[in-house]
Amino acid sequence: MLSLYKLSSMHSINSKQHTLFNCKTNFPATYLHKSILRMLAMHYLFYISLFSISFYAITSGTMDTYAQETTVEAGESESRLRQYRPDLKTRTTMTEIQKKEAEKKAEEIVSKLIKPEYTEFEKILLLHEYITETMTYGKLNGETNSYTALVHQQSDCVGFARGFGLLLDKANIRNTVISRKKGHLWNQVTIRGKCYHIDTTWGNIKSKWNQFSWFLLNDKQNQNEFHTLDSNEKYPSCPDAFELTKDDIVNLSKIRSSSKIRIAGKLTLPDGMKAPAEGYIFYVNGARVVMLPDTDSVFFITSIPRTQKERPTLSYRLMNPPSNLAATGYYAIKGSTPSKKYAELPDSSGNDIMNLQFVVAKAGAFVSGTVSLPETGIIPENGLNITVQLDGYQAGQEKITYYQRVHLTKQQKEVPFRIDVDDRDLTRNFKLYYWAPAAEKYGYKKSGNSDKPVRFEQKELKDYRLKLE
Repeated sequence: MLSLYKLSSMHSINSKQHTLFNCKTNFPATYLHKSILRMLAMHYLFYISLFSISFYAITSGTMDTYAQETTVEAGESESRLRQYRPDLKTRTTMTEIQKKEAEKKAEEIVSKLIKPEYTEFEKILLLHEYITETMTYGKLNGETNSYTALVHQQSDCVGFARGFGLLLDKANIRNTVISRKKGHLWNQVTIRGKCYHIDTTWGNIKSKWNQFSWFLLNDKQNQNEFHTLDSNEKYPSCPDAFELTKDDIVNLSKIRSSSKIRIAGKLTLPDGMKAPAEGYIFYVNGARVVMLPDTDSVFFITSIPRTQKERPTLSYRLMNPPSNLAATGYYAIKGSTPSKKYAELPDSSGNDIMNLQFVVAKAGAFVSGTVSLPETGIIPENGLNITVQLDGYQAGQEKITYYQRVHLTKQQKEVPFRIDVDDRDLTRNFKLYYWAPAAEKYGYKKSGNSDKPVRFEQKELKDYRLKLE
């Protein structure tokens, strides 16, 4: 972390005034004192990051003091300096040649991907996919800007946001780059006169993020510790949740992706239910979807790979589900189901599936309980991933499998699970067990059965215990 502070004193050098930045570091004071004096004599401004010391020549003129104090991430210290002092030459700035190359590359990309008749939604979608699919996260030789992002496909969030912003500019989409004082950049875009948040860094598929988890969010959906702005950081407000209309997708059938089938629509609670005060977080085919309090539906967009060998399905996973909703559900023509066996998507002949109405499944039969470690059990620093699996058997039919993935953290010895079961499978004989191949490294068996048999003599089976041994 790097902290920048205004010093109360001003130092006169050759009749020019300069403000010093006092950087908190672990360097010996004598070293810093000598370095500061040496740099003052040479007309240099310095800052110290977690990984390096960088020096910048002071240009002629007066450097004003600033009243603000900010703490920033080491990887983005240059962007913070540039925000306060646009005239400082930092590694987030570009040479004139780099600016021209970035502009030229942006025009080439937009010319290739975008046609004038495309809607705002379609333009934003295609440019978002380009950034999130082609970019590699990380600075390029210490540089991060729209040049490294678009010309070399490499950058941190500075280049992701600024590169995406430049593409949007060229496509005539109103947008704003949000530069947070405590670190991190993302974008706001405008569709039909309303603004929405997009974080392309967190949609980077090469970093294993889901491409659409931070796509077209309002202020509340976008809120988290890395997107929280200080009270004096003023950007446009985005209060409205996005809703997809048929007017947004008039050309989408002409711009199919070669790698995936896009699926978008509305995820809706059943029977007029409303989300509670804390809202709901769903993962729809891996894409994070936030349903706000006192609402019954939310826009989602996700995808399935065209190369997928298995029958494609659309599913959700609900975090901390209430007792009346299924924790996991699959889309089916005749209604959602907790079983992948009965899942069914509309036949789209390989085209994208848009405006799909996906209703959350109501809770029916289920098995619930806990997965735990012995009292003296050891949990690795990053926790332990465990699959709780329920296999159903019936003579003359294929085995059917239900499962839930859970995660034991360093602070836990026990984690709950709940597996919902389709009513059509209740006559099967079931086996409940855990599966955790990584557990063998820490002295546990990689698999173990429940402490009692699973028979659906009633719909709600509770208090099952799976213990790693």
